Amino acid sequence: MKTISIISFSGREQKGNCYEITLYLKKKIMNEFIDVHTFFLSECEIHNCSHCDYECFTELKKCPYSFDDITKIYNEILKCDMAIFVIPIFSNFPCSNFFIFNERSQCFFSSQQQYDNYLDVRRKYIIIGNSGFSNAKNIIGYDLKKNDNTDNKFLNICSNLVHELSTKGNLIEYNIISDMIDLWTKQCIDEISQFVKNE
Repeated sequence: MKTISIISFSGREQKGNCYEITLYLKKKIMNEFIDVHTFFLSECEIHNCSHCDYECFTELKKCPYSFDDITKIYNEILKCDMAIFVIPIFSNFPCSNFFIFNERSQCFFSSQQQYDNYLDVRRKYIIIGNSGFSNAKNIIGYDLKKNDNTDNKFLNICSNLVHELSTKGNLIEYNIISDMIDLWTKQCIDEISQFVKNE
């Protein structure tokens, strides 16, 4: 049994595009060979780095927010065979939750080896926005290994394709969007299935 973890980075209280697409992915991916774990950062308790004296630079457990959910999410990513990040973008930048997620890694990774293990996890990215994906893609993919093939790492979902406001949260209802996700998801499943066959 292989495991895919899907993390929705949206901070939206209402169920929007990231939420609906995350559930859609889970339904499409889960089968007898693949288990899917989902995480919604809007439902997690994750603090940004603030009101501290950088205690994590000397001792990880001294982080004043070591009790929150960031450790659980990073541990799940390290254990899974593939992680899919569903990230909304604004003005060609990833949402603030993405920056908080990366910033808080300082109080999680205890060694270079542990960080290397994180880099070795197959990660895929669905980026959702109105337009302007180039800068966001560069930021999001910064910690991908240089020899990674990024062609199938990213799926850009642009609301302009359906002449719709992304804030309505209904992009998955359009066939052109769901068809794009289906094709991309099939590639993910094929990649994971290849692991199963080789075992």
